[in-house]
Amino acid sequence: MKPLSAKVLKLACLTCCLLLPLLSAIAHATDRQQWGEASGGVQIAVEDAGFVGAGGRRLRVTFRNLSGEEINLYLGDVGGAGVRPCKLDPAPAAPCNLNFGLDVTDAAGKTRKLRFSGVYYVNGFLKPCVVHLGAGSTYTLEVSTDQFWSPAAKEWGLKLRPGKYQLDLEFEGRAPGDENMDQQHIEQVSFWQGRLRSNSLMIEWQSRGAAEQRHAAERDH
Repeated sequence: MKPLSAKVLKLACLTCCLLLPLLSAIAHATDRQQWGEASGGVQIAVEDAGFVGAGGRRLRVTFRNLSGEEINLYLGDVGGAGVRPCKLDPAPAAPCNLNFGLDVTDAAGKTRKLRFSGVYYVNGFLKPCVVHLGAGSTYTLEVSTDQFWSPAAKEWGLKLRPGKYQLDLEFEGRAPGDENMDQQHIEQVSFWQGRLRSNSLMIEWQSRGAAEQRHAAERDH
């Protein structure tokens, strides 16, 4: 088995290497995106990426480095078992806990605050997910609404009545903690720290039956 440090550094290196050749194409595509307010030279955007399962929604999240320097983003931890694996290209899909929060506001102006929790239990070690983001480059990943939970209601998965909602994604940039993982290989790494808030995404939540029909149509398309 390879040491944990090799796996984490390999993820960071591969991410950087894949981003550089695609930089011009990615930059052109993201010019049409709506972005949240920049903080510390970084900003994030969230887009509706279609239906997943019975009523769930995929969210496409893009980080953009506006500064002239390379940065290291600690996205969260990977490992254990969860409801749905995260797409963290170029690494294989795997359960993860990412440093995301989600505000969901209904038509009446009531807001629910959710936290990302994609890992139900851990068998072994969690691995820190680190993205090395070059100056001017972007990194995109996908998450889904059923990976969020409500600490206030103790409710897993986002359950909403049919209607229109506003979604605002938050990201907390920090250094990895020392719980359940070896930190020796990243103690000298400098991580971007701060808080980001995305653009506001408007979606229409559908009933389970309507969502299943829409999901089947998108799958067959």
